[in-house]
Amino acid sequence: MRQPWYSFIKMPRHLFRLRACLKNPPGPSWGGKRTAAACGAIFTLACVSGCGLFQLGHPNLKSRDPSLKIPAIKQAAARHNAAAVPTLIKGLNSTDPAIRFYSAYALKQITGRTFGYNYYAPEYQRQLAILHWQHWLSRHVAAKQPAGGKS
Repeated sequence: MRQPWYSFIKMPRHLFRLRACLKNPPGPSWGGKRTAAACGAIFTLACVSGCGLFQLGHPNLKSRDPSLKIPAIKQAAARHNAAAVPTLIKGLNSTDPAIRFYSAYALKQITGRTFGYNYYAPEYQRQLAILHWQHWLSRHVAAKQPAGGKS
């Protein structure tokens, strides 16, 4: 029997069971309603766990999960959200290169500046650019506050 073209792909066990359910639909010889319910449960688990149809949470800049943080960073860049700048500057110091990349991209979109930051640069070079960003942020925040204090 000839193997299908996708046979080299390793599938989790629950997907093998799902494939068996789809090739041999449940019937009287296969266990009836109970087996049909098991196939439905396996199909649901396969979709929820492996297909990525459902995202467990909303995009959030403060999330530790990159799959939630990166979409939030993209949204902040698209909306030119200046309130997100402090969080984006913290993202430049992340251990995850994807977070660093999208944070630098968003900061460039929002402020038009890079201060020589490269997400792939060695840490000592990134730290120098992060110091420039932090200094810029402190001056930018101080410039927005009234000089006399309370008004």
